Amino acid sequence: MIVKSLPTANTVFLFCVGLNSLLGLLVIGKKSRTVARSIWGCCLVCWCVQLGACFAATGLHNLSGIGINYGIAALVLILWQWWALREDTAVETARINAFFLICLALLSLIQEESRGATFIMDYLFVKLFFLSRPIALGLILYALSGAILGHRAACMQEKSLPMKTAYRAQRATFLAGLIFLGGEIAGCYWGFLGWGTTWRWSGNFFFSAMIFVFLMATVHLTRTFDLSSKAGPWRFSLPLAAVALSMTLAKVWQ
Repeated sequence: MIVKSLPTANTVFLFCVGLNSLLGLLVIGKKSRTVARSIWGCCLVCWCVQLGACFAATGLHNLSGIGINYGIAALVLILWQWWALREDTAVETARINAFFLICLALLSLIQEESRGATFIMDYLFVKLFFLSRPIALGLILYALSGAILGHRAACMQEKSLPMKTAYRAQRATFLAGLIFLGGEIAGCYWGFLGWGTTWRWSGNFFFSAMIFVFLMATVHLTRTFDLSSKAGPWRFSLPLAAVALSMTLAKVWQ
């Protein structure tokens, strides 16, 4: 009797990357809210499997891995968008975020050196530090989809974007800032436990602080998501785009 071997974690991962990219393309091509929400639910399941394959290949300790980071960011983006799809006004953001999901799937293919488990990675604070980054990235990408629609509304001289879409984009940005700040605090305490000092001039922490400043600029420079002119979407989206790009490049070129 011939016993077929089970697929390896890497095989499952690659299959899910392809399937997630295909599902993203299907969402982009659909305008029906019901169909889009169904496909988005399939994305949630498939990304969970992809993330599980990443953990199976690298271990649960490697929360800083590229594939795991982008998998968590994708799950956060999917959950926020799936919740927003209860209303018709969220269909356009779903199509933009589907493109972001395709980008996350392709970025997760980037190879990186395997890191073994170390005692320092067992601290709760380091887990909170690493988890805060992809969670914030997922929320930032959702907020960017609202900003992109704001640009389109301003360029087409539409009166306004649906207020609920703008409100969700603002809330996602604010929540991303809180989670990122929580990660900063946890990371500082992790540094104290590991190296005996909390605050010092460090390139990594300085870079993180600048990202947080950009997030706060997005929240505070726009008291409301002003879509009556082209200036409003620019003020809202430029800091967010800088944050998303910085977090992506820092992970890819670490």
